[in-house]
Amino acid sequence: MEKIELTIDGVTEQYTICTAIDDLLFGQYSEMLKVLWRREQVVDIETTDGEKLMKTLPTNEESQEFKDLKDLDLIAVLSDVPQSYYEEYPELKQDVFEAIDDIYHDDSSPIEAVIINGENYIVTDILQWTFQEWCDMEGMLQQINDIGVLPILAVAFKRAGKYDRFHNDYHDKVQQLSMMSAQGLVSCINKIMEDMQPMRDSHPFIYKMNVSDEPTSKFMQEHLERMKWEDTIVTLAQSNVFNSVQGTLFGVRNANVLDVLNYLNVTKSKEGAEYLEYKQKSKQTDNFDI
Repeated sequence: MEKIELTIDGVTEQYTICTAIDDLLFGQYSEMLKVLWRREQVVDIETTDGEKLMKTLPTNEESQEFKDLKDLDLIAVLSDVPQSYYEEYPELKQDVFEAIDDIYHDDSSPIEAVIINGENYIVTDILQWTFQEWCDMEGMLQQINDIGVLPILAVAFKRAGKYDRFHNDYHDKVQQLSMMSAQGLVSCINKIMEDMQPMRDSHPFIYKMNVSDEPTSKFMQEHLERMKWEDTIVTLAQSNVFNSVQGTLFGVRNANVLDVLNYLNVTKSKEGAEYLEYKQKSKQTDNFDI
């Protein structure tokens, strides 16, 4: 933490600048990432019915106005210097940025247990997750640029290791985690994301293979965007593979994540092979007819 004194209109005030990861609260860190990940969007196409389709500009094509506003928002997270001062004294922005050191990385041990409202909350190993936990986490990670990492970590922490998909204590967790030091919690969210990637890589037919080369319709794309992984849960429940005395939906949601991913991976592989076989036979039939 660095302190600076500024004299404005004859009045001297002391302000602080966060210069390292241990200066930040986790809520600040999450807000900082949201600012850093922000990208400028402009209208790409305007349809005949008035719908505006946006496109995200590459960073090297962003307007200077957008970059300046982004810098000011970032400084607002990292210091308590009033933003109006930067308009009067543009050189102040550079002074603040020069004071900031390696504020983005956390090499400390992950904090995977916290106390919230007198109760123990923990983050468990991914291999112990239910499929519902995996789906919730994947859904939130798809929104990480917009929501930051605070809501994601709040979902990951569970009371006494028991996952509640309704997250009735979500706001309590967000409030508590936001006021804790970022150091250790940043390592925790990083570890979760790092541990999830090998799971994706080891199930390529789920993540990297399209069963059909037919284009997905606009309506189906909108459905999948709305429902995300919930569509997969419902489809699996209809197949009655992961059953339970409490119903197939309960069975799927509470099945071990590795069991479900393995099943989906094998199923997608077989569907892909069957589709390719169908295409090959159709081609052979077409050639024979000629």
